[in-house]
Amino acid sequence: KYRTRRSMDPVARRRLARISGHLGLRRTSRGSSETAGDADGKEEWYLGLDCSTQGLKAEIIDGKLALIASAAVNFDRDLSHYNTRSGAHVKELRATAPSIMFAEALDLLLSKMSKKGGFKGSVDLTRIVGIGVSGQQHGSVFWKRGAEKKIMSLDPGLGLREQLEDRFTLDEGPIWMDSSTEKECAFVGEAIGGERKVLELSGSRPYERFTGNQIRRIILNHPKEYENTERISLISSMLTSILIGRYAPIDVSDGSGMNLMNIRAKTWSWELLQAVTGKEASSSLNISALGPKAEALFRKLGGDEGLVPSHKIVGNVSNYLVSRYGFSRQCRVVAGSGDNPCSLVGLRGTKSGDAIISLGTSDTFFAVTENPHMGSLDGHVLVNPIDSSTYIKMLCFKNGSITRERVRERFANGTWQGFNQALKDTPPGNHGCIGIYFLDPEIVPTFNYSNVFRFSEKDRPLGHFPNPSQEVRALLEGHFLSMRLHSEDMHLPKLQRIIATGGASANPAILQLIADIFKTRVYVHKSGSGSAALGAALRAMHGVTCAALHSFVALDECLRAQGASPRDSFFRLAATPKNGYVYDNMMKRYADLERAIVLVGLYASKGGGAASYSGAL
Repeated sequence: KYRTRRSMDPVARRRLARISGHLGLRRTSRGSSETAGDADGKEEWYLGLDCSTQGLKAEIIDGKLALIASAAVNFDRDLSHYNTRSGAHVKELRATAPSIMFAEALDLLLSKMSKKGGFKGSVDLTRIVGIGVSGQQHGSVFWKRGAEKKIMSLDPGLGLREQLEDRFTLDEGPIWMDSSTEKECAFVGEAIGGERKVLELSGSRPYERFTGNQIRRIILNHPKEYENTERISLISSMLTSILIGRYAPIDVSDGSGMNLMNIRAKTWSWELLQAVTGKEASSSLNISALGPKAEALFRKLGGDEGLVPSHKIVGNVSNYLVSRYGFSRQCRVVAGSGDNPCSLVGLRGTKSGDAIISLGTSDTFFAVTENPHMGSLDGHVLVNPIDSSTYIKMLCFKNGSITRERVRERFANGTWQGFNQALKDTPPGNHGCIGIYFLDPEIVPTFNYSNVFRFSEKDRPLGHFPNPSQEVRALLEGHFLSMRLHSEDMHLPKLQRIIATGGASANPAILQLIADIFKTRVYVHKSGSGSAALGAALRAMHGVTCAALHSFVALDECLRAQGASPRDSFFRLAATPKNGYVYDNMMKRYADLERAIVLVGLYASKGGGAASYSGAL
């Protein structure tokens, strides 16, 4: 039941008052009200963990959102024995990551932060009362039969790698960058009755990187490994499982990115379970009962208990965490969630008219809405992790920071200073030239080939631009014109402001270009934070508070009770639009060119060959 302070009963209101007074009522399994952080009068802390594509990051905050400590592990640098590049193994359309790498990263990170680890800058982990996990969305982990027994009996004298390395049926799990399941997506779409029906049911049309379609590929190509799989986790629930010492459920927000969940009912969809496991596509699936193969997948996902509200506390930390790293036994763990939903929480959610642009390994555009309907097939609808009565509408673009870095290396002397100078040396509109850079197969729009497309002011294909500086501007203008084009099909309220986050949000030149193309003010977090790790920490606070009150309470209500500053005080204005008229004139041209390119991709996928007017970087 959802409550605000006004609608709370007197008992709930008194409990919230106790929280604001740092009495911190936190019920343990024995019914006492002792907490991890306040038993000795110390301030309570919350830990957020973010397992992104390229590394694992931790942030510890107090109740007023002050950052207490942070630490990070980079997969390529700190765990170089896995030989990843930007955190992944990529071969053609396949993109995977070693499942054990995430566990070893967690071990290394917590050892760095714990006083028991002996590292400089360690902190007192006994003061942490809640933990939340953010994980790169769609990535999956396949646990071998008997793995849960091992998780429940971990030896605190040994590391996670040496105890869990042989507990996965697949050493490498697919991650969000994978685009190898085109046939599986087509099968699921036909089985359900078309892409639009899959979107209306699950929140997204069948996407190559989504977990359900990846599971179907594994069923077909690795049947023995699939049969020997005891549990299928998302990356967020995999790490949460290690934290609590048993299999953790998937939260409904991260579960929205699987093509397996009914987005409105917030339960596993029987139709989709049967489509993913079926032999023949049929638009008349039996929804009154699951077949044996769909039933088996249902069990591997944890059954009805395998999907939970995002604010649910799924357990206390395990004995392993208490003994090895020094956590309190009363520290509680909220259900893990995806990195995009957690990024939204890290920015304290949004109000109507707000949009968030996250500039990371992938770039995302998202906003909160009460209406789950999508006008376009290209976007996603996710359950809001801090208010399951609302939804997040999202677009994801694969060609994000890695593509910007590659263009920087090739055309800007390998420096961001040179990159920004190239922008200054070229006018808004780039002399009419337009570039579309799919250095990796793109998600929005769907284009499963690596190509660069360059066009003159007359829309004639070019092999290269006259000036190398034009490459930088063409990359950014084309990318954000595409983002604006597809966001206009999402049925959102009129855009009032954009909040930018992620690594590239520190670049004023990029922020100015966003303001110009969207004709909207752009804000950033004052501290440069607002990250998914912060969002995971806030979700931990939210979950602990709701559990203490035995009732759902809005996150903003929890923060006010803790004495945190108002949401808008965390943002500063970074850019105002100056050249919007230039991009209004370019939008129709860009839309026509992109549409033509997508048709070229469809032609190529049917055996027509690669795009004839493409160029190399």
